[in-house]
Amino acid sequence: MYCKKLLDIVSFEESKRYLIDKLIIYKLDEYLKNRITLRERKNINPVKFAIEMGVEYKIAIMTFIVGSRVKLFKIRLFYECDCGERKELETTKENIECECGKIGNYESLKENIKLYFQLLEIPTPCEWNEQYSNEADLLKESDLLAFDNSFSDIEKVGGSELMNEIKSDCFRDAREALMERYIGEESEGI
Repeated sequence: MYCKKLLDIVSFEESKRYLIDKLIIYKLDEYLKNRITLRERKNINPVKFAIEMGVEYKIAIMTFIVGSRVKLFKIRLFYECDCGERKELETTKENIECECGKIGNYESLKENIKLYFQLLEIPTPCEWNEQYSNEADLLKESDLLAFDNSFSDIEKVGGSELMNEIKSDCFRDAREALMERYIGEESEGI
Protein backbone atom coordinates (compact mmCIF):
# COMPACT_ATOMS: atom_id res chain seq x y z
CA MET A 1 0.00 0.00 0.00
CA TYR A 2 2.89 2.39 0.73
CA CYS A 3 4.16 2.46 -2.88
CA LYS A 4 0.64 2.65 -4.31
CA LYS A 5 -0.18 5.64 -2.12
CA LEU A 6 3.02 7.38 -3.20
CA LEU A 7 1.97 6.94 -6.82
CA ASP A 8 -1.59 8.02 -5.99
CA ILE A 9 -0.14 11.40 -5.03
CA VAL A 10 1.08 11.93 -8.61
CA SER A 11 -2.27 10.97 -10.12
CA PHE A 12 -4.24 13.27 -7.78
CA GLU A 13 -5.70 16.22 -9.71
CA GLU A 14 -4.04 18.91 -7.54
CA SER A 15 -0.61 17.40 -8.19
CA LYS A 16 -0.50 18.70 -11.75
CA ARG A 17 -1.24 22.24 -10.61
CA TYR A 18 1.58 22.15 -8.05
CA LEU A 19 4.09 20.31 -10.31
CA ILE A 20 4.22 17.16 -8.19
CA ASP A 21 5.75 14.51 -10.42
CA LYS A 22 7.49 11.13 -10.11
CA LEU A 23 10.82 12.80 -9.33
CA ILE A 24 9.25 14.44 -6.27
CA ILE A 25 7.73 11.11 -5.23
CA TYR A 26 11.09 9.39 -5.65
CA LYS A 27 12.64 12.03 -3.37
CA LEU A 28 9.81 11.65 -0.86
CA ASP A 29 10.30 7.89 -0.81
CA GLU A 30 14.05 8.31 -0.27
CA TYR A 31 13.42 10.81 2.51
CA LEU A 32 10.85 8.67 4.34
CA LYS A 33 12.99 5.54 4.15
CA ASN A 34 16.51 6.85 4.70
CA ARG A 35 16.58 10.40 6.01
CA ILE A 36 14.33 10.42 9.06
CA THR A 37 14.00 8.26 12.16
CA LEU A 38 11.03 6.16 13.18
CA ARG A 39 10.22 8.79 15.79
CA GLU A 40 10.37 11.62 13.22
CA ARG A 41 7.83 9.78 11.07
CA LYS A 42 5.18 10.87 13.59
CA ASN A 43 5.93 14.59 13.11
CA ILE A 44 7.32 15.16 9.63
CA ASN A 45 8.12 18.75 8.78
CA PRO A 46 7.73 19.51 5.04
CA VAL A 47 10.26 22.36 5.31
CA LYS A 48 12.92 19.91 6.45
CA PHE A 49 12.00 17.60 3.55
CA ALA A 50 12.28 20.54 1.11
CA ILE A 51 15.71 21.55 2.39
CA GLU A 52 17.22 18.05 2.65
CA MET A 53 15.87 16.78 -0.66
CA GLY A 54 16.21 19.94 -2.73
CA VAL A 55 12.53 20.49 -3.41
CA GLU A 56 10.83 23.86 -3.73
CA TYR A 57 8.80 24.58 -0.59
CA LYS A 58 5.44 25.00 -2.34
CA ILE A 59 5.85 21.65 -4.05
CA ALA A 60 6.96 20.00 -0.80
CA ILE A 61 4.02 21.23 1.28
CA MET A 62 1.50 20.34 -1.39
CA THR A 63 3.04 16.87 -1.75
CA PHE A 64 2.35 16.24 1.93
CA ILE A 65 -1.15 17.76 1.77
CA VAL A 66 -2.07 15.60 -1.22
CA GLY A 67 -0.41 12.66 0.59
CA SER A 68 -2.84 13.22 3.46
CA ARG A 69 -5.75 13.06 1.03
CA VAL A 70 -4.63 9.65 -0.24
CA LYS A 71 -4.20 8.53 3.40
CA LEU A 72 -0.40 8.24 3.33
CA PHE A 73 -0.15 10.93 6.02
CA LYS A 74 -2.25 12.26 8.84
CA ILE A 75 -2.20 16.03 9.31
CA ARG A 76 -1.23 17.20 12.80
CA LEU A 77 -1.62 20.82 13.90
CA PHE A 78 0.40 22.29 16.76
CA TYR A 79 0.13 25.66 18.45
CA GLU A 80 3.61 26.95 19.24
CA CYS A 81 3.34 29.93 21.57
CA ASP A 82 5.97 32.64 21.81
CA CYS A 83 6.45 31.62 25.47
CA GLY A 84 7.75 28.21 24.35
CA GLU A 85 4.66 26.09 25.01
CA ARG A 86 3.76 23.66 22.24
CA LYS A 87 0.50 21.73 22.17
CA GLU A 88 -1.35 19.68 19.62
CA LEU A 89 -4.70 21.06 18.53
CA GLU A 90 -7.40 18.41 18.52
CA THR A 91 -10.62 20.38 18.43
CA THR A 92 -12.15 23.15 16.40
CA LYS A 93 -13.02 25.16 19.48
CA GLU A 94 -13.04 28.85 18.74
CA ASN A 95 -10.24 30.01 21.05
CA ILE A 96 -6.74 28.68 21.54
CA GLU A 97 -5.42 29.24 25.04
CA CYS A 98 -1.87 29.05 26.29
CA GLU A 99 -0.68 28.49 29.85
CA CYS A 100 0.96 31.94 29.72
CA GLY A 101 -2.48 33.51 29.28
CA LYS A 102 -2.33 34.27 25.57
CA ILE A 103 -5.72 33.66 23.92
CA GLY A 104 -6.61 33.85 20.26
CA ASN A 105 -8.38 32.14 17.39
CA TYR A 106 -7.04 30.35 14.33
CA GLU A 107 -7.01 33.52 12.26
CA SER A 108 -5.18 35.69 14.81
CA LEU A 109 -2.67 32.97 15.71
CA LYS A 110 -2.07 31.40 12.29
CA GLU A 111 1.63 32.37 12.40
CA ASN A 112 1.94 30.13 15.48
CA ILE A 113 -0.04 27.14 14.18
CA LYS A 114 2.37 24.68 12.60
CA LEU A 115 1.52 21.85 10.27
CA TYR A 116 3.20 18.45 10.63
CA PHE A 117 2.44 15.08 9.12
CA GLN A 118 2.38 11.57 10.55
CA LEU A 119 3.29 8.74 8.19
CA LEU A 120 0.47 6.16 8.26
CA GLU A 121 2.15 3.40 6.24
CA ILE A 122 5.32 1.44 6.84
CA PRO A 123 7.79 2.20 4.02
CA THR A 124 8.37 -0.80 1.78
CA PRO A 125 10.66 -1.25 -1.23
CA CYS A 126 9.30 0.37 -4.39
CA GLU A 127 10.44 -0.18 -7.94
CA TRP A 128 11.59 3.17 -9.25
CA ASN A 129 13.26 4.02 -12.48
CA GLU A 130 16.93 4.77 -11.76
CA GLN A 131 16.76 7.99 -13.81
CA TYR A 132 15.32 9.83 -10.81
CA SER A 133 18.38 9.33 -8.66
CA ASN A 134 20.45 11.49 -11.04
CA GLU A 135 18.03 14.37 -11.66
CA ALA A 136 19.04 17.94 -10.79
CA ASP A 137 17.83 19.39 -7.51
CA LEU A 138 14.92 21.79 -7.55
CA LEU A 139 15.98 23.76 -4.47
CA LYS A 140 15.99 27.51 -4.47
CA GLU A 141 17.38 28.50 -1.09
CA SER A 142 15.76 31.93 -1.23
CA ASP A 143 12.35 30.21 -1.56
CA LEU A 144 12.90 28.17 1.60
CA LEU A 145 14.07 31.00 3.81
CA ALA A 146 10.68 32.67 3.50
CA PHE A 147 8.67 29.74 4.96
CA ASP A 148 8.37 28.32 8.47
CA ASN A 149 5.57 25.74 8.06
CA SER A 150 2.87 27.90 9.66
CA PHE A 151 -0.80 28.16 8.76
CA SER A 152 0.06 31.55 7.35
CA ASP A 153 2.47 29.89 4.90
CA ILE A 154 -0.18 27.35 3.89
CA GLU A 155 -2.50 30.23 3.11
CA LYS A 156 0.22 31.80 0.91
CA VAL A 157 0.69 28.54 -1.00
CA GLY A 158 -2.91 27.40 -1.46
CA GLY A 159 -5.19 30.14 -0.20
CA SER A 160 -7.54 30.35 2.77
CA GLU A 161 -9.85 27.70 1.30
CA LEU A 162 -7.03 25.12 1.43
CA MET A 163 -6.14 26.22 4.97
CA ASN A 164 -9.75 25.68 6.09
CA GLU A 165 -9.90 22.27 4.34
CA ILE A 166 -6.76 21.17 6.18
CA LYS A 167 -8.15 22.29 9.52
CA SER A 168 -11.41 20.46 8.82
CA ASP A 169 -9.62 17.26 7.69
CA CYS A 170 -7.34 17.30 10.72
CA PHE A 171 -10.14 17.61 13.26
CA ARG A 172 -12.35 15.08 11.48
CA ASP A 173 -9.55 12.52 11.96
CA ALA A 174 -9.30 13.45 15.65
CA ARG A 175 -13.08 13.08 16.14
CA GLU A 176 -13.05 9.68 14.41
CA ALA A 177 -10.19 8.46 16.61
CA LEU A 178 -12.04 9.65 19.72
CA MET A 179 -15.20 7.83 18.65
CA GLU A 180 -13.24 4.63 17.98
CA ARG A 181 -11.71 4.81 21.49
CA TYR A 182 -15.14 5.48 23.02
CA ILE A 183 -16.81 2.63 21.13
CA GLY A 184 -13.94 0.31 22.09
CA GLU A 185 -14.32 1.21 25.79
CA GLU A 186 -18.10 0.73 25.63
CA SER A 187 -17.81 -2.71 24.01
CA GLU A 188 -15.24 -3.80 26.63
CA GLY A 189 -17.70 -2.94 29.38
CA ILE A 190 -20.51 -5.04 27.90
